[in-house]
Amino acid sequence: MKIHNEFEKISTTTLTNVQKKLYLLSEFIRQQEDTLKVREQDFVNSFEKISRKVMKTYDLFIHRSTKIQSEWLKFVHRLDDNLEKSLKQSVKNTLLELGRHISGDKQRQELVPIFRVYTILDPNHVNWKIIHDPTHDELKTNIQVFIKQIIHVTRVVPRIEKVFRKKRDMKIAEIKKELDESEKSGGSTAAAFAKAGMRPDVNYQNLSEEEKEMQWKARWELPRQCEDKAEYEERIAKNRKINNKTVEIVAGIEKIQTNMEEDRKHWQASEEVRQLYNIRTERGKKRILRGTQGELDQDPVQRYKESIESLIDVMNDVKNKQQQKPEQFIILDCSKLKNSLIEYGTDFIQ
Repeated sequence: MKIHNEFEKISTTTLTNVQKKLYLLSEFIRQQEDTLKVREQDFVNSFEKISRKVMKTYDLFIHRSTKIQSEWLKFVHRLDDNLEKSLKQSVKNTLLELGRHISGDKQRQELVPIFRVYTILDPNHVNWKIIHDPTHDELKTNIQVFIKQIIHVTRVVPRIEKVFRKKRDMKIAEIKKELDESEKSGGSTAAAFAKAGMRPDVNYQNLSEEEKEMQWKARWELPRQCEDKAEYEERIAKNRKINNKTVEIVAGIEKIQTNMEEDRKHWQASEEVRQLYNIRTERGKKRILRGTQGELDQDPVQRYKESIESLIDVMNDVKNKQQQKPEQFIILDCSKLKNSLIEYGTDFIQ
C-alpha cells in the first residue's frame, strides 16, 4: 500500500549526512543545514502522496452513512499515529547517528574525531591569551541549536486529520455549489438534493433557507469534532527518548571541556610562549640584544649571537611540537599557534 510505503520511507530516513572526515564547526553546521532542507522537501513530497491517497480512498465513502464516517475517522486517527511514529523514528535515527560521532559506537568501541579545533592566540587580547577556535561553549551551543533544527524539520508535516477535514470541506463546498447553481438555473431542487446525497423523503422545495441549511449540516457533519492534538513537531520535541538522547549528546560534548582546558593551560604555561612573549617588550628585546653577562665580560657580539641561537632553539622546539592531538570526538590542532609563534620570532631576528 502506498501510504505504508511512505511511512516506511520516513521512518528509515536519517536527516543528516555526517561523513567520516574532519569538519570545521561552521562547515559542519552549514553542510548539515543544507541536508536538512533536502530532507524537509522529502517529507513534504511523502506527505503529499499520503494525502492524495487518503482523499482518493475517501471518495469511495464520502456519501456513506454516519457509522461509516465514524469508522473512517478512526482509520484517519490510526494514520495520524503511524505518521507520528515514523517522524519520531526518523529523528531518533538522526540523533543516534550524531551520538555515535560524539560519544562513540558502543558496539565497535571506536570514536573517530569529526571536528578540528584550533589552539590559537586570542587576536583580541594583547597579552597573548591562548584560546580555542571554536571554544568549548561555541561547540556545545551550536550542537544544541542543531539538534533543535533536526526536530524542527518535522514542522513541514501537518496532522493528517486536519488536512483531511480541510480537503473534505472543499469537496462538500463543490457539491453545495453545484446544488445552488442547479436551483438558480431552474432545475429540480429535489433531483439536485438527491444527487448531493440528501434524504429522498424530504420536500426540499418547501423548506426555508435555514431549514435547508439544517438538513445540509445534518447530512454532512462528521460524527465528532477534530481532535485537539498538538502538531507532530511539538509532540516529538517532548518525547522522553528523544530528550534523553539529546542529554546524552550534550554530556558527551561537556566531557571534552577538561581536555580542551588542559591543552590551553599547557600552552599558556609553556616556556616557549613565555620566552617569545618576553621579546615583545622593550626590556625583553634589550635582554636578547645584550645577552647574558657572566662574571667575565664576554664579547658583546658573541653574547648577542648566543642569545639569537637560544631564541632559534626555542623556535625549533615550537616547530617540533606535535601538531595534532586527538581528544575523543575532536582533533586539537596547534598549527596556527605554532605558525604565529614562529612568525613572531622570525620577525624579531630579521
